[in-house]
Amino acid sequence: MKVTFFYDYICPFCYIGSKRLLKLSEEFDFDIEWRGIEIHPEFTNEGKKRKKSKRSQHILETLNEVAKDDNMEINLPGFVTNSRLCLEASIFAKEKEKFLDFHNNVYSAYFNEKVNIGVVENIMKIAEKSGLDTSELYEALKKREYKKTIEENQKFADESMVLGVPTIYFNELRIHGTQSMNAYRNLINKELTSANRIH
Repeated sequence: MKVTFFYDYICPFCYIGSKRLLKLSEEFDFDIEWRGIEIHPEFTNEGKKRKKSKRSQHILETLNEVAKDDNMEINLPGFVTNSRLCLEASIFAKEKEKFLDFHNNVYSAYFNEKVNIGVVENIMKIAEKSGLDTSELYEALKKREYKKTIEENQKFADESMVLGVPTIYFNELRIHGTQSMNAYRNLINKELTSANRIH
């Protein structure tokens, strides 16, 4: 089954959705295409603090309730940052066959350790932890070698009617937001049945 996952590293529901998709890939025969897109290009790399509010507390409670099924704990970092360089670095990681290591480590850094993933030095630390050549990555980011790829991802997302992240396509079936594992399984099985009918 062809699966396309649209995500951003500053989206906690993408973190959960990504974990669930990887678990599902152990049950189903998936060909996963990871498409990183920037949901808040207006945020700066330096990051901006967010005040604690009832709304942010409610979001955190909802997140941790959703994440409980995955034995995950999420800590909102208390600031917003720009994800562009991290997304570009993920393309480099993909080329070096270290994508999932880097991908998972970025989420963990931001939502567990409250690391500013918009800062190049922090991206380098995550890259080193993921087994990547940091000097080669630094040069690639400096030259913005993967800028065009992220722009192409955004264009593809627009053409695919992606209105937010996470969005997952299971073949032609588009799912917005994060679903429970059972909901995903039911939807995948329906899509597989539908695809078999056509063939």
